[in-house]
Amino acid sequence: MVCISSVTYTFTNNGKVFGEVQPYRDDCYIFFRANGVEARTMKSILDRYERLSEQAVNFNKSSIYFNPNTLSADREEICQSLQVQEVNEPGKYLGLSMKISRKKISVFQFLIDKVKQKLQGWGTKSVSRAGKATLIQTVAQTIPNFLDESVSNSK
Repeated sequence: MVCISSVTYTFTNNGKVFGEVQPYRDDCYIFFRANGVEARTMKSILDRYERLSEQAVNFNKSSIYFNPNTLSADREEICQSLQVQEVNEPGKYLGLSMKISRKKISVFQFLIDKVKQKLQGWGTKSVSRAGKATLIQTVAQTIPNFLDESVSNSK
């Protein structure tokens, strides 16, 4: 099973190779079952990745977020195995919360605020009702598409 693969790009000009570039890796999210066996397996995979890719995982900048139902003994064992700190909130990625609860309005409120902000800046007093509907539709569709493309392209 291959979990992580690496790519190298070479650049040429008039047939002459100018060098190799390995893309920078950042903001990696890894999911696994919250138990000691899987944590040790993940640590082994990350150690192997470091050896083969010659890219080091910075565990000082890494953190772990657990499901609230995870037992504290399991949390401690996993944090110790991976040498990472536990966080209470998973944080945001590209402005979107990584934790989407049942209260979806609070998670996506920033989208509504952004649409309102853009529309207010356009001075729509002289625009017809149909024109306003088109503006709202265009802006409202553009922002989520940008987020979706940003998240898709960052994988």
